[in-house]
Amino acid sequence: MHGLTLAECPAADSGRDFGDTPETVQVTLAFSIHDREALWEAAAKKGLAAPGMRLADVIDVIGPREDPALAECVAMLAPPASMAGCTLDRFDIEV
Repeated sequence: MHGLTLAECPAADSGRDFGDTPETVQVTLAFSIHDREALWEAAAKKGLAAPGMRLADVIDVIGPREDPALAECVAMLAPPASMAGCTLDRFDIEV
């Protein structure tokens, strides 16, 4: 696998001035859920790690283990990390 250095990156030496106008970039991910219980357990664990969250609160958000709310479980686990120089405009989940 070849990595690019900053000097090799086309935008690095283009001289292009982006000014104050933000550019929009859309990233789409698609997941196939093959183990609903594992998804629920991971989401529940992350939810319980939030300050003040109780199991009842987590179940209100992601549903019970026997009938998980898939979109809510994915939303609990998949929010993107912040990126330098970027502002998250939207975060949508569809099942």
